[in-house]
Amino acid sequence: MRVLWFTNTPSLYAQGMHHYHGGGWISSLEQLIRERTDITLGISFFHANPGGDQPGERVSYYPLAKKKRKGLSKLFYNWSCRIDSEEYLPDLLRVISDFKPDIIQIFGTENAFSLIQGHTNVPVVIHMQGIIAPYNNAFYPAGMSWHNILFEPSFFRKHLMGNSLLFDKKRFAKQAEREVTYFSKAKYLMGRTAWDHSVSGLIAPQAKYFHVDEVLRPVFYETQKWQPAKRQKFIIVSTLSTTIYKGLDLVMRSARLLMQFRSFEFEWLVAGLRENDPVVKFFEHQLGFTCNDCSVRIVGAKDSDALIAFLKDSDLFVHASYIENSPNSVCEAQIIGVPVVATSVGGIPTIVEQGTAGFLVPSNSPHELAAAIAGLLTDPERAKILSAGGIRSATSRHDRDAILSDLTNAYHKILEDQP
Repeated sequence: MRVLWFTNTPSLYAQGMHHYHGGGWISSLEQLIRERTDITLGISFFHANPGGDQPGERVSYYPLAKKKRKGLSKLFYNWSCRIDSEEYLPDLLRVISDFKPDIIQIFGTENAFSLIQGHTNVPVVIHMQGIIAPYNNAFYPAGMSWHNILFEPSFFRKHLMGNSLLFDKKRFAKQAEREVTYFSKAKYLMGRTAWDHSVSGLIAPQAKYFHVDEVLRPVFYETQKWQPAKRQKFIIVSTLSTTIYKGLDLVMRSARLLMQFRSFEFEWLVAGLRENDPVVKFFEHQLGFTCNDCSVRIVGAKDSDALIAFLKDSDLFVHASYIENSPNSVCEAQIIGVPVVATSVGGIPTIVEQGTAGFLVPSNSPHELAAAIAGLLTDPERAKILSAGGIRSATSRHDRDAILSDLTNAYHKILEDQP
């Protein structure tokens, strides 16, 4: 079987050359597929330095060049909030023609890849990562709007260049509209949570849905499990990104409440952000206090080995996003055994069973989040129960053999469904 992937990350192409630590589940899935002698895999993606096609016996790579814009052309492109679309269709069809797949799998609805629907006779399945329309709806945290962004000093230069959060929001809205057209043409979808199943069922009722969970990075399966530590100061960990809806404001407000109402010492470490990131400065300005004022410390990006050490040396993992499907950061914390507290949004209730594999709180509820954190930090036996439940849940959910079986069974069912 010849399977062609269109992905938002380079997967294992030029491995080790990329500074970005996300998307590891796709490269992990590629490693699994490589073990199957009955599947020949092609992978295509946008890349800053494509360097030409790389055909192989088991895996072939098709890096695609992004359109390069400079000077006034780039500025106009940014200010108009354009999203790449039909201009890439010839490149996508060329890859299909060259690889000659039996089935095409598209990861995510963010890029132009799903344009190929209706332009090829090869069956196409869209593997959902998030769903943009609900993300767009939750883009601004409660109590904030474009007015807050417009007058934020740390975004001034980005406003001028057309790449601030204001412009990101407009592009997001356009992507959400384009996503609806993708779903309207979709015949097959893959997902992994009750949330993506129900929302995609609303938008694309004609599509057949296949449940396929995500593979985690190998080191998270292999490492020793978390053990509670006895210390004077508790360590709370979160992994965030520069996206505004990931909940840094909720982290800061909850941390401040802990300082106000609880006497124990703690430090809340946030990976994935730089201390001088404009998003950090924005929330500090909007909230009227700094991360340092509430014992929150921004520690930057971590590779998988550093992240594992980081998690193991913590007492609790907190995920405070306003919208999410199935965040890998939560799954990685669970499989190691770190107790998890998360907001009950999107697909998170599917992966964090309340009171068994973690603890859920409403989004935009700093008092309830702070209360949940305080409760677990001061109840080590309860934390151990959630740790064990998280390990059981994540180990079952991310079983590599089961995932590979589900994926290949989906491929076969799609091929059998063809006229």
